[in-house]
Amino acid sequence: MTYVKDGADLGGHHLSSHFSKQAFESRRFKKLPGELPNDKANKQSMDLSLQRLDFSAACNQVSELLSYAQPLRPNRCPVDREAEIVGLASSEFATFEEFKTAYLAVQVPVICFLRPHEVEEAVGWIRDSDDISMVGEPASLTRWRRERITKAHDRRLDSLTRTYCREELIEALRSACQVASPFQPVSLILMDLDHLKSINDQAGVEAGDQILRQMGVLVQSICKNSLVSRTRGGEFGVLVQSNESIAKRVATILRDTVDGYQWQGFVGVTASFGVATALASCEPSLVLRQADEALFAAKAIGRNQVVCYSEIVNVSQVDSDQLEVISLENKARVMSERVTNFVTQQSRRIMMTLHKEANTDALTQLFNRRYLDKQLVEEFNMAIVNDRDLCIALVDLDHFGEVNKVHGWPTGDRTLCTVAETITRSIRAADWVGRYGGEEICIVMPDTNLEQAMTVCERVRRATDLSQCSTTSGQPLRITVSIGIVELDRASDQSVTQLIERVSRMTLKAKSSGRNQVQC
Repeated sequence: MTYVKDGADLGGHHLSSHFSKQAFESRRFKKLPGELPNDKANKQSMDLSLQRLDFSAACNQVSELLSYAQPLRPNRCPVDREAEIVGLASSEFATFEEFKTAYLAVQVPVICFLRPHEVEEAVGWIRDSDDISMVGEPASLTRWRRERITKAHDRRLDSLTRTYCREELIEALRSACQVASPFQPVSLILMDLDHLKSINDQAGVEAGDQILRQMGVLVQSICKNSLVSRTRGGEFGVLVQSNESIAKRVATILRDTVDGYQWQGFVGVTASFGVATALASCEPSLVLRQADEALFAAKAIGRNQVVCYSEIVNVSQVDSDQLEVISLENKARVMSERVTNFVTQQSRRIMMTLHKEANTDALTQLFNRRYLDKQLVEEFNMAIVNDRDLCIALVDLDHFGEVNKVHGWPTGDRTLCTVAETITRSIRAADWVGRYGGEEICIVMPDTNLEQAMTVCERVRRATDLSQCSTTSGQPLRITVSIGIVELDRASDQSVTQLIERVSRMTLKAKSSGRNQVQC
């Protein structure tokens, strides 16, 4: 048999790859974890250092640890994460029984190329995820079969992380647990991203999703021969054919890699791990529950930890406590912390919302008069005490009353919002804006002299004159503003009120002098 690249021909059919007989033969002689040579076992018994690992080192260590483990895939969906499709032609084998043996060993999607008299026998054991193609059928039909298999494969993957979904993990775990033994142990590693909700609350759900996508790629790349699944939220499951000792070392490598990984825009991203191992035939629900309890224990003792279920059992025996009590205490501790964090975050969010609503003008989204009066006093006192410059400007919309009368108040509100947005875009980062009242808007410019303030306000005037305003019916509307500016005069300005009176007079002067201008 030959290996064919994507797009190459196999009897007139285009496939992504063609499985070789040599590769099949090499699979038959893989050793199980219980058959490790003594030198290998001694090497793996060494404690892993707790230093942060880089990505390549983690891949190499896990690959070495699991070099004798059989690759794990879901039985009812024997596909890899890349949706590679293999073509197997019965004509390439000496006997049909040899073809069947080779087919059952393939761990990726398969299209079987059969002769007519072989189809009836094959339909009894061809997997639902695979397909049969008659030798000589049109290439378009083979392409359709390939697309169908790919779509079926995608339905079994988590759409965000492109790892297997929870159902596939459970199905693979069920099959592995049925034949588990001391010589063929199977271990489940549950990995949960620490404080994912806090990340979502502080940086947004998209940021949390980005970390989960990176986490999926990271875990799959390190654990190449293991089944990786996103089980829920920020939790992943890694199914490995190994004993508990090796599984814990794999989890430790993952823990250290996550801790040292360069997450895009984030620091301090960690994960907690729980490990459970089946040494005899059992239900998958038992292994899932044990791994989950170990995960809760890892979070309860401080997160960014790796805990095996057997360690919880040992502690319960030493302390003469029931295992259920320890498990309940761990879960209660973690849930209590989650509730406390949730209440704290919700309270902070509510207080910030109330603070913003109390200080924000509902129409223009500028600071309201309440905030303006309070903060302007602070700016005034700070400038007096520290001998700093301070300028304020009062912006008045020209002919705004006529806009309301001719076009209606909804158009007036729309115009006011457009002007407010234009002013906000035109000022500097240190300046701030508040709605003084009606169509009047106040610009506060700390550490600014009169010449600098003139530059800012002239930019505001020009931007407003060029802004594209319109009525609610879409009719174009030209809007201009008159602006008055004053600079703090320590000799004459004894209070904020006097400063406001002076700037009001300057604004009236701008309007009486022809409007659409700046006066100081």
